[in-house]
Amino acid sequence: MRVLITGGAGFLGWHLAQLLSALGHTVVVYDQAPIRGEDDGSLAEPGESLPHIAAVQGSITDRDALVAVLDEYRVDRIVHLATLLTDNCARDPVAGTLVNAVGTAAVFDAAWRLGVRRVVFGSSVAALGYRAGPPPGDRASLSPTSVYGATKAYGELLAGALRTERPEQELVGLRFGWVYGWGRVRGWNILQQMIEAFALEHDEVLYPDYDRPNDWTYIDDALDAILRCLDSPRPSVPAYNVPGAYRTVQEAVAYLHTLFPHSNPVARPAHLPDDAWNFRLDHITQETGYRPRIGLEAGLEQTVAAIRRYHGLPELLTTCKECTL
Repeated sequence: MRVLITGGAGFLGWHLAQLLSALGHTVVVYDQAPIRGEDDGSLAEPGESLPHIAAVQGSITDRDALVAVLDEYRVDRIVHLATLLTDNCARDPVAGTLVNAVGTAAVFDAAWRLGVRRVVFGSSVAALGYRAGPPPGDRASLSPTSVYGATKAYGELLAGALRTERPEQELVGLRFGWVYGWGRVRGWNILQQMIEAFALEHDEVLYPDYDRPNDWTYIDDALDAILRCLDSPRPSVPAYNVPGAYRTVQEAVAYLHTLFPHSNPVARPAHLPDDAWNFRLDHITQETGYRPRIGLEAGLEQTVAAIRRYHGLPELLTTCKECTL
């Protein structure tokens, strides 16, 4: 396959680019930001071609530039991950709408113009908004409570409309919760910072004392969902739920404390963002076979191990039976 990844300089996009490259696919990374180096996570110069990965710098709202890139590299799949995340959308709703809504429309239309049938795009649990009751499935109504969620809801609604107007085009949304792992630095990042503080053995580790659980999706599971959707049957819904483990931050802290007993966890009052964190696995399992494989403990250990390797710290002794470091 020849795959264009928008937002490929970001956390999920760069992990995906490296994985697809390792599997032998041609990868084109499209982003306004500099592109990460292949081996060490450092940044390469914009426009530099890394082994098996072409890096192209450009705006996600520039449809003509997208069309040119699709044509030049003869792309046959698109993974659209370019996004302005929760914090930036809240600070600048206009910029958030331009990148997340107009940018998504530009990607969908550029794909249509060049005959790229399959586009896998990143949505979010934020599009569902907060709700009480049973865990919502794929067909739950969209009722976002944040600017970020509203822009993601637009992407899903646009994909649904285009399913009617352009039935040949296959737009596959993936509604993620909180995706974590080595290399995440942007967006709602307080839990990632907590994991890193434990991994680096800080004397004191502050953590948000949330009053309810949230989603924990390890990066490898998110990547598996994307890979399956690149060649899966035509989806029956505009967006699939892709949940991971539904667990409390207190459980995560307790487990990390067993790994690093000399670090002192300190709770601070905090409000969990009002999203439908307990959303359920639905059509994606039936239609692609996807199920999350990495539980919270295994995901935490693998994240910690990668952080410690990067900083040259001693290897972590595994305590989790399902962990394979």
